[in-house]
Amino acid sequence: MNVVSGTTYTLSCYIRAIERSRVRLILSSTGFGTVTGLYDLAAGTASIVAAGTGTVVRITALRNAWYRCSLTTQATATGASLPLVRLDNGAGGIYNGDGMSGVAVWGTQLEAGHCETSYIVTDGSAKTRAVDDLLLSGTAFSDIWNPSEGSLLAEFSM
Repeated sequence: MNVVSGTTYTLSCYIRAIERSRVRLILSSTGFGTVTGLYDLAAGTASIVAAGTGTVVRITALRNAWYRCSLTTQATATGASLPLVRLDNGAGGIYNGDGMSGVAVWGTQLEAGHCETSYIVTDGSAKTRAVDDLLLSGTAFSDIWNPSEGSLLAEFSM
């Protein structure tokens, strides 16, 4: 994927530990230099290994031991980007594994923006979609909200 200098991008994917529990998300090459986040799926923690401009790492626990992991940073140059998901050996480095053990990875995507969005099926070519909108109608909050049927989370900036 080609990235544009000064634009913030987010790399995200869903990961589940199988025999291994530590991975790195890496944005490398012309667009970013090398920016790396370390994710420990056993502990549910994320940390920055190599930072760029405005680098943020996030890990969110999901059902059945899956996690949504993301790495956000600003491109420092216009050019090609190479997003990577690599195993971490727990001793401070990435490694190729032993050919028999690893993690499950699904839904990897690199997108412009300050946070990960819902998964976008691309079928091998770039796609865009309309913004995620939520429309609630009613005259009172109790008309639109039933706490026994779900939860509501909102993140926004003004």
